[in-house]
Amino acid sequence: MAEEAWRERFRQRVAEVDDLFVEAFELLVDNARIHLEAQMLVGDAAAAARARIQLAQGALEDASGKLASAMSLMVGAKLLVLRGGSHDPLMPYHDIGHLGDEYAAEKNACAKLRGAEREAEEACARIGMCSGHLETISLLLDHENLPGVNDLIENERLDAAVDDLLAAIGKVESGKKMANDARLDMAAEAWRARFRERVVEAASRMARMERVQGHLAAAQGHLALAAPLLADNAAAAAARDRIQRVLGALGEASSDLAFAMSVMNGAKLLVFSDVIGIEQLGDQYFPEGNAGVVLHDSVEDVEEAFAMVDSCRSHLDAVLLLLDHPRLPGVDGLIQEELAAADGDLQAAIGNAELGTELAVGARQDVSGAN
Repeated sequence: MAEEAWRERFRQRVAEVDDLFVEAFELLVDNARIHLEAQMLVGDAAAAARARIQLAQGALEDASGKLASAMSLMVGAKLLVLRGGSHDPLMPYHDIGHLGDEYAAEKNACAKLRGAEREAEEACARIGMCSGHLETISLLLDHENLPGVNDLIENERLDAAVDDLLAAIGKVESGKKMANDARLDMAAEAWRARFRERVVEAASRMARMERVQGHLAAAQGHLALAAPLLADNAAAAAARDRIQRVLGALGEASSDLAFAMSVMNGAKLLVFSDVIGIEQLGDQYFPEGNAGVVLHDSVEDVEEAFAMVDSCRSHLDAVLLLLDHPRLPGVDGLIQEELAAADGDLQAAIGNAELGTELAVGARQDVSGAN
């Protein structure tokens, strides 16, 4: 539980970093850049220029703050991994490379976050330079009699808007992609962990299938004894009792089969939640993809077992009806036919239940690495 807790916190930190990069990018592109696009002039236009500069500087300051927060979170995320991934949390690792293979997703994410952190640092530097140019423009706007002042202002604006701001936007965009890739890595790992848990749960809950097989075996034993007891009223009563016991066992089996199908379908659907089909999973998800295919087959076998149990119960219900009509011509033969059909369905249900159990256990081995 402690391990899952720190890994979840790490995933949250990565997601927060990604969000901060997105917010910083939007501030630069949709706000600061727009205010710096038009030429700035002294004289009557100076007031409008100053207002635009203030708006641009506000956006630059906010973007810089977002990036600073992102950098802080990235440092914290790395420290969290170094401590959480260590064999002893009191003795954290000094390098991400020391993490075990089971933390491959965190290692990959940290590598991408390192790149994103560098891009954020450079972006902040360019934002600072951009702000410096805007401060210079603000000073020049107060000196409208300075020769060539509008040309000086334009040069400063181009340096701020074209050189520094566009460079900052490029750095933030690059860092944003790295942070998003790290987030996707962790989202994929979270999906993978949930799928493994579902498969293990499905296979573990297949212990109920042992109960199913026990119920079916009991039903088979009662059914075998029901056949010869049809000669008179006493025999018919004994047959009814046997058949009721069979139906009771089949009812228990049906309930457990329905539960098993629900659990396995939950695991199977998790595979299909983000992709159209198993075949679209990448090679890195080969164990999950293979387990998904096996689980799909297991569900089909359990569904078939459920259907066979239902059919068997229908035949036995027919037998109970026939037992109430002893004078019906050929009733003994009809009863024997229904019992034979019920026995065939029961045999099929047992076979499908056994196969479904084997497949579910195989799916668990695929994702757990068991031999």
